[in-house]
Amino acid sequence: MDIYSELRELALASRLKRLSETMMGEAEALYQDLGIDFRPRWFLLFYILGRRTRMGIVDLAGLLGMTHPAVKKIADEMLKAGIIMEEKDPADDRRRLLTLSPQGHQVLPRLLPVWEEIRGSVRDLLAEARVDLIRDLEQVEATFAQRSVIHRTRERLGLPVRDRLEIVDYRPAYKKHFKSLNEEWLTKDFVIEEHDAKILNNPNRTILNRGGFILFALLDGEVAGTCAMVRYKGDVFELCKMAVAPNARRKGIGRALAQAAVERACREGAREIFLQTSPLLKPALRLYRKMGFKKQARYPLPRPDYGRDSLTLRLELAC
Repeated sequence: MDIYSELRELALASRLKRLSETMMGEAEALYQDLGIDFRPRWFLLFYILGRRTRMGIVDLAGLLGMTHPAVKKIADEMLKAGIIMEEKDPADDRRRLLTLSPQGHQVLPRLLPVWEEIRGSVRDLLAEARVDLIRDLEQVEATFAQRSVIHRTRERLGLPVRDRLEIVDYRPAYKKHFKSLNEEWLTKDFVIEEHDAKILNNPNRTILNRGGFILFALLDGEVAGTCAMVRYKGDVFELCKMAVAPNARRKGIGRALAQAAVERACREGAREIFLQTSPLLKPALRLYRKMGFKKQARYPLPRPDYGRDSLTLRLELAC
C-alpha cells in the first residue's frame, strides 16, 4: 500500500518533501562519484554568488525567500568547507559580504556542465511524464500566496481568518504596549528591577536616542508582540525586552520578531548581537539557539546586572 497515494492531497507537503529529499540524495551521490566536494543544499547560495560576485546574508535571505538563520547556517557550512569566504563591504567596513573563495572559483567550472546535464535530465523526466511541472508549480505558489491551505481550511471550519503578521517600527501610540507586554512576563515569573523600569518607562532615551530600534508585531492590526535592539559601540547590539501577548503565543510571532530584529541590525552594520535570558524561559532559549545564538561565559556590555538568574548568549553576524 502506498500511503501517499491513499492520502493524496492530505499528504501533499510530505510527498513534495520526500521527492525533494530523494533528488537531493541522488545529487549528492553524483557529486561524490565525480570527485566533487559539494553538497546539494549549498547549490542556491553557490549559484547566486557565482553570478553576482558578492552579497550579504540579509540580501541572500530576501532573494531566496528564506530566513536569516537558515541562510547563515548554510553559509557557515560553506565557509567551513572553504568554497566561499567573507570580505568587507567597500561601502561599509562594518558589513561583511560573502563571495566565492579561490577554491570555489576552481570548483565552479566543474559544476556548471554537471548542472546543465541535471537540467536536461529533469526536462527529459518531465517530458516523459507528460507534465509541465515547473509552470504548474509556479501557478500553485502564486495561488498559495493569495490564499494558503490553512487560510482556506479556517474558512471551511468557520474560524476567523488571520491576517498576515506584520512587523512595524516603534510609534508613540505603541509605547504603552511595549511596557505592558514586558510587564506581563516580568511580573509572572520575576520582579521588575530598576534597569527594567528605566527601559520600559523611557524607551526613547534608553533605546531610540542611542541608535537602537523597537519593533512591534501586529496580528489582525492589533499589537501582539514587541522586541528592542540597543546599540553599543556602533556595530554591537543587544536584543532585549522580547515579549508576546499570552493569547498570541505559539503562532511564530516571537520568531518573526527576532528574525526581523536581526535582519534590521544587519542592515545597520551589526557584527554581533548579545542578549541575556533566564534559564526558566525555555521556549525563548530554544528560539535563540535555533537562530544561532551561542552561550557566553559573561556579559560584555556595560550595564547593570539583573538580580534574576540569566544566561548570556551571542550571535556572530556575517551580513
